[in-house]
Amino acid sequence: MAEAIGCLHDLQAMAGDGTDITRWSDIDIPALLMQGSDSWPPIPSTMERLANAMPSASRALLDGQSHFATQTAPDLFAEKLLNFLLKHGA
Repeated sequence: MAEAIGCLHDLQAMAGDGTDITRWSDIDIPALLMQGSDSWPPIPSTMERLANAMPSASRALLDGQSHFATQTAPDLFAEKLLNFLLKHGA
């Protein structure tokens, strides 16, 4: 039930979001953008645009995963996140 509620909140947030990616360009601290290698369009092109707009962003590709890697490959997701945090002194 909690997962369904979380997914609903994600969908509501996405439905209310705009398409102006440039608003993210003011973020000047390290940020991690993660994407599954098998994510469907428009996720790959949107992630590329977002990475270009965020000067301090790092990217991590989750091989063999879709948009739901946090659920289908939590260990891989955690590994990428931990590596990012260690690199940036967290």
